[in-house]
Amino acid sequence: MLESRGKQQSSHNTAGRVISKWKKIGYTPIFLPLFRPRLKSSQLMDISTRLAAMTEAGLPVTASLRFVSHEARGHGLKKVLETIAAQVEAGISLSAAFRQQNHVFPTIFIRMIQAGENSGKLDVALQRLSVHFEKQHNLEQNIKSATAYPKIIAGVLVLVVLFLFSFVVPRFESVFFGMGAELPLLTRTVLFLGQIGADHWHLFILSLILLFLAYRLALKTEKGIYAKDRLFFFIPYVNGFYRKTLMAKFCRTLGTMLSSGVDLLLALELAGQVTDNREFEMKIAQSKKWIVQGSSVADALARTDCFPPMVLGLVHTGEQTGTLETLLGKSASFYEQDVEHTLNRLGTILEPALILFMAIIVGLVVISVLLPMFELFTYI
Repeated sequence: MLESRGKQQSSHNTAGRVISKWKKIGYTPIFLPLFRPRLKSSQLMDISTRLAAMTEAGLPVTASLRFVSHEARGHGLKKVLETIAAQVEAGISLSAAFRQQNHVFPTIFIRMIQAGENSGKLDVALQRLSVHFEKQHNLEQNIKSATAYPKIIAGVLVLVVLFLFSFVVPRFESVFFGMGAELPLLTRTVLFLGQIGADHWHLFILSLILLFLAYRLALKTEKGIYAKDRLFFFIPYVNGFYRKTLMAKFCRTLGTMLSSGVDLLLALELAGQVTDNREFEMKIAQSKKWIVQGSSVADALARTDCFPPMVLGLVHTGEQTGTLETLLGKSASFYEQDVEHTLNRLGTILEPALILFMAIIVGLVVISVLLPMFELFTYI
């Protein structure tokens, strides 16, 4: 059994070295998300909430882990939690056991547990993790909920247009040309598009599939990820909302880490990573260098040109008064509420706009079909 476990650990180490080499040259293995999935924020919230409640009640860590593993959904997660419990029973610290599963648990989760162990307040650290991932989950769900209906309407619109131009419009072509009269410009345009759709609809669908695959493959490279992340800062009407989302994630993570006693430079690094934006992460890394050279946190963040005056003002005040983590939490709450309100307004505007756009497309096709008939009636 020990031999098989050793072989398994050796294979994981070998795979890790190979993956690291691939990442250094700018590629992320395509099979990585399939075999080493990260936990969702809802799962991390559930685990930290259960562990916090049981450790606060005085249950041993190993017993708490066993209970959480028993309640966990999915064989893979159960196995991971059981492995962690066995390692803790063998004498390894909880944070070290979680660190060995860093392909499943994010760095912020591991570092917060380590800070809780060092301060003797593991239950407090777990409770803060629970709140942190609850806020992150709520933010993600608000974005998904607000964009779900527009995505459905957009998908239906594409299908309706494809159906009309590929199957409906071509059926009227022979009828119209049999009239012998000159067709209106709108009708001729619709018939032309319908002919293209009828003859090349399979090429259109193939092109969409190839574009999607090319996009997914581009996101497997560092250059592709950086280009995608940078693009969000320049898209009109989207960049403002995107910056608010970044501020909410960054302030929430940094405040949570600092309140648990994590070192400032490490907390900045992890907060930058949580935003999942390469350009923002690089600028936070630069701000760390300025802080090491003697700059204050507010001045270093201001030099990145990524932070609005409100956040910089709160950070400056927090540094002066020693309440940085508290003010970061308030800033995060402000931007989370702002994002939610923006999404609600966006949903209110987008839903009728998309329906109206679909009605216009269908209406143009119907009018193009009716116009020649009206002209025929005038000749009669």
